[in-house]
Amino acid sequence: MPTGRPAEPAATGSVPAVRAAEAALLAAVADALVAQGDEDGSLERLLVLAAGLLDGAVTATAVLDPDRGVLAGGPSRGLDPSPLPIEEMAIGDSTDALAIAARTAAAVDFPSGHLSPVAASAGIGGGTVFPLVLRRDGVDLVVGILLVAHADGRQLNVDERRLAAGIAGVAAAIVERGLLTAAAHARAEWRERLSQVDPLTGLANRRTLERMGELEVGRAIRQGTPLAVVVVDVDGYRAGRDTWGHAAGDDALRHVAAAIGDGVRLVDTVGRIADDEFVVLAPGNGGETVARRIVEAVASLEPVDGWHVRVSAGVAHVPADGISLDELRATARASIDRSRAAGGGRGATSEV
Repeated sequence: MPTGRPAEPAATGSVPAVRAAEAALLAAVADALVAQGDEDGSLERLLVLAAGLLDGAVTATAVLDPDRGVLAGGPSRGLDPSPLPIEEMAIGDSTDALAIAARTAAAVDFPSGHLSPVAASAGIGGGTVFPLVLRRDGVDLVVGILLVAHADGRQLNVDERRLAAGIAGVAAAIVERGLLTAAAHARAEWRERLSQVDPLTGLANRRTLERMGELEVGRAIRQGTPLAVVVVDVDGYRAGRDTWGHAAGDDALRHVAAAIGDGVRLVDTVGRIADDEFVVLAPGNGGETVARRIVEAVASLEPVDGWHVRVSAGVAHVPADGISLDELRATARASIDRSRAAGGGRGATSEV
């Protein structure tokens, strides 16, 4: 592909030809926006349109990450290899025409006045970089760039620049749609995570633990593999909360949750199932060891506002002590109650 200074712009095309091109652009734009369900697919269809309207011009896109200020190569048309060879280009201090267009939100010609080493590495000697600009609350927001170049190195004429600028505007809308879709997915995932987590401790909440409990208990029964359910209860929690206050009570639960997290294994599932009650699903034969570690970890905690927090733990096993999470939890709690009634004291572990 020729390099060097492009020739002067060609004369403006006839009015009917331009009108026909604009009509084709509008029709193809609607197709690009509606027919494709993904950002890259829509951009690729738009670039096919651009190549047809601009005499087979080479076109390439790059999307800007506004938080990091870097460009990353996107779909292109007429490049071999494709896409434009940009992994990450920081636009803040780069003198590449691609970065300048993204930084200034203005079209940039190259190599006239500017150079683009990235474009040159793809065999493009000269062309124009159009910013993909969205206007929000009176502010121009750049979301990427569109590079347009002719194989013979000539600059775009006036009508071609108008068409290319319109294509860049559509590309900006496509990128925005992709960003909005990604943000919607991220919000949905965030809400889903919140629905599974206890907001105070960050552990699994009751609904999640019950669902996991059903799965783990069912699997243990089907496969005949051992499973322990460990119930951890904060000793004298309500009395302590009344004495030291609700804020201290919340802090105590957070400290206990952290200690439980340190005491369990990677295969274990832990959650908060009631006010001061935690449950651990412990596959295998290590339930008693897990319970002991938790009790000891909590006992080593620093006092919370003068409150020396302690816990008791009970262990129940599948299937000897139950075949549902409710049965196993009740059995483990009963063992805690028996231990306390027998004078087991604070910080006790009990086995059934």
